[in-house]
Amino acid sequence: MKNWKAELKTMMLDGRWSEAIVLMQNIIKNTPDNPDAYLNMVYLLEVILVEERSLGTIDCEPMFYDECEALAVETFQAGCAKFKNDPSYMFFMGFITTWCEWLYGMDETAADNMMQYAHRLDPLNKIYLWSSIGGRHYSNENDQEKDIYDYTKMLLSDAELVKEVCDRGPIGDYYIEGMDSAMKNAQLYFDLNGRVPDEGGCVELGMAYAWGIKSIGFKTDTRALDYTGDDNLMIEGCMNFKIARNLEELEKMLKEI
Repeated sequence: MKNWKAELKTMMLDGRWSEAIVLMQNIIKNTPDNPDAYLNMVYLLEVILVEERSLGTIDCEPMFYDECEALAVETFQAGCAKFKNDPSYMFFMGFITTWCEWLYGMDETAADNMMQYAHRLDPLNKIYLWSSIGGRHYSNENDQEKDIYDYTKMLLSDAELVKEVCDRGPIGDYYIEGMDSAMKNAQLYFDLNGRVPDEGGCVELGMAYAWGIKSIGFKTDTRALDYTGDDNLMIEGCMNFKIARNLEELEKMLKEI
C-alpha cells in the first residue's frame, strides 16, 4: 500500500486499533526491509498499551493487551536486530522506548543509549543532537532547558528537517508535535489529590518527562502510598519531587518555573 502511513494515521485518529495492527502486520510482511514499518508498528502498540489502556477507551477483552505486549516486544526485537546499524531507526526507536522501557526488559538509561548510539553513527545529523540534551543523563536542569529550547527552535525552523521527520509517518508527527510543545516551554501541573493519582494524568506525566518538560505536583490529600506521606517514587521522580502541599507552595513553584 503506497499511502499506508496516511492510512495508519487515519485509523489511529478514528480509534480503529485492531485494523491498524492488521495493516502494519501486512506492511511488515510485504516490506520487511522498511525500518519505518517497524517503528510505526511499535509506536502504534505503545499508544495502545500506555495511553489508551490507562484511559480505558478501547472496548476489548484483557487478552487484547497481552497480545499487544507480545507483538510489541517481538517487533522491537526483530527491528533492532535488523536495523541495529541504521542511525535513524535506532534514534526514533530509542525515543519512543522512553515511554515503557519495562516492556522490553530494559533499564531507564537503555533508551537514552540507543539515541546516543545513533548520534555516534551519524554525528552530523542535526536531528540526533536531541540524544545529548533530552535524555535523563543531563546534570544541569537550567542548562538543559536552554538547550532544549535551542534544539527545538533549530529543528522547527528548518522546513526540510521537519518534512524528513514527518515523512516517517505517525511516529514522525508525534516527534514534531512534542518538539512544538517543548518550544512553547510547556509545563505540566499534576493534581495528585484522590485515592490514587489519575491514570491518564500519569501517562501525560511520563510523556512530559520523556520530553524534558518541567512538571510539578499539588497534593493536600492526606492519603498516601505509605505511612511517610509519600506516593509512588516513579511518579514523584518524574516531577523531581517538586510537590506543593498548599497553595502558597504551589504559587512559589509556579513562579520558579
